[in-house]
Amino acid sequence: MFEEFNAVWKKYIQRTAHVVIAVSGGRDSMALLDLILRTRLPHAHLHIVHFNHQLRAASPAEARLVTQFARHHKVGIDIVKLAVTDYCRKHKLNLEAGARTLRYFHLEKFRQRYHASFILTAHHADDQLETRLLNLVRGAFLEGWQG
Repeated sequence: MFEEFNAVWKKYIQRTAHVVIAVSGGRDSMALLDLILRTRLPHAHLHIVHFNHQLRAASPAEARLVTQFARHHKVGIDIVKLAVTDYCRKHKLNLEAGARTLRYFHLEKFRQRYHASFILTAHHADDQLETRLLNLVRGAFLEGWQG
């Protein structure tokens, strides 16, 4: 898997690319971050964005974990607190949809701020299935099978 990731990384990420990486502190995003750091091109600029959804007691500990990891590896990091429940109430969304909308809104802002060419997020198999089903329900048909 490492070799496959390394080939894709080198093919699509330019040597001088700026990349914003969403890191939750979960296994999937930490694995992505670890892969990126191990295959890091010398002049690629990496920046981590961690979102605290303020929904779980473990959120502050996850923020500390990601911050310590970023500092140890000398990668820039932003921690963003999201008022997910207020946003969901205001826009009549469930927690999952509201949190996702807020994350991608802010990721795009960070992409622009850091002049990043790419935003990277990690998803495990259940996330991919959920995205595909959501796309199909929205009427995306064949394109909906993309994660």
